[in-house]
Amino acid sequence: MEKNDIDAKRNGSNGVIIGIMAFIIVLLAAALVYFNFINKADSCKCTGNNEVANNTSESDSLKPWMEYILKQDITEIKLTNYDCNDSKNDKSLIINATQLKDIFKGMMNYKLRLSYVGGGGWVCGRMMSIKYLKDGKTYEFEYNPTNVISLSSTKNGKETKVDEDFEKALNNSVDEIENESAKGQEEVYPYYMLIAKEIFGEYFK
Repeated sequence: MEKNDIDAKRNGSNGVIIGIMAFIIVLLAAALVYFNFINKADSCKCTGNNEVANNTSESDSLKPWMEYILKQDITEIKLTNYDCNDSKNDKSLIINATQLKDIFKGMMNYKLRLSYVGGGGWVCGRMMSIKYLKDGKTYEFEYNPTNVISLSSTKNGKETKVDEDFEKALNNSVDEIENESAKGQEEVYPYYMLIAKEIFGEYFK
């Protein structure tokens, strides 16, 4: 009788031990599945989201001079197509800040070059003019698909000085410098060139 009781206890203990081991094995298997498959998938998903966010951030980044313009109190953004054959065919239209930002994004595909040259000029083609208020003065910035022209201010109908803060932003945006040896020579001026000839194409179809 006593032997049977001992055997029964042993069998009961063995059953408990087997149950615990089985439970531990199930936990280990579940952990293995989680870390090898589910967690890995989540990790890849997060990495993908980060990559999209980073790409979005990069695509939205603009040159310092562009950011500077967008932060100003803009009063007018005008695009004009000056006909090279007949001024009667000149066309102008007003765009908003959102459209301006889209234009700037398109410009990011081109390099801004600072070149020191003499003479030069612009007669016809497409032009963008941006006017904004700063410190009681109206500044006007002009860009044709070749040159970025420094902003000059007007007060009481007379031109005064350029926006020095804009010029700093412009200089901080330069990708390449050409003909630097000519800097300081008589009748040699800095030209900021950004050649994007079709940048306004969609507005004059």
